[in-house]
Amino acid sequence: MAVCVAVALSGCAGKDGADGAPGAQGPQGPTGVANITSVNYQISTSDWANVATNQWSATSGSQNPPTTDLVTAFYSLDNLSFFPLPQTNIFTTSDNLTFGYKTGSALTFFYTNTGSPAGSPTATVYINAFDIPPAVMKQNPGTNWNNYTSVRSIMNNQSQSVKTN
Repeated sequence: MAVCVAVALSGCAGKDGADGAPGAQGPQGPTGVANITSVNYQISTSDWANVATNQWSATSGSQNPPTTDLVTAFYSLDNLSFFPLPQTNIFTTSDNLTFGYKTGSALTFFYTNTGSPAGSPTATVYINAFDIPPAVMKQNPGTNWNNYTSVRSIMNNQSQSVKTN
């Protein structure tokens, strides 16, 4: 009996053979895609609709956030340097730019300006919105999801790890 246990626990010794062919692709997980996706928006000055005194809104049109995951957005005035939303004091003191969305609907961007001069945004606003699945957040604990460089880096690493035949 002791000999059987010793053989079973020690396994076989010998040279490893070559790796076999890759197995078939597994089924998609229950939460869908486990990669960060992004959508870019360009909101020109004429895209803002005055919805109330000192308040304007613009929508993302047909480009909707795909899921109920974490959606985070960053704005830029030069399409190079991006800052997290919400943000204040962009064009003038006492202004505010934020966003909201409802699953299956377009992102809506909100601009409030009670400063001087009051008015809608005076330049094109570039938005980079990210949809971040829970699996990605779990795989990257401690990530600051309001840091554009961090989010973009994780997204770029995911796209580089995808292999094509």
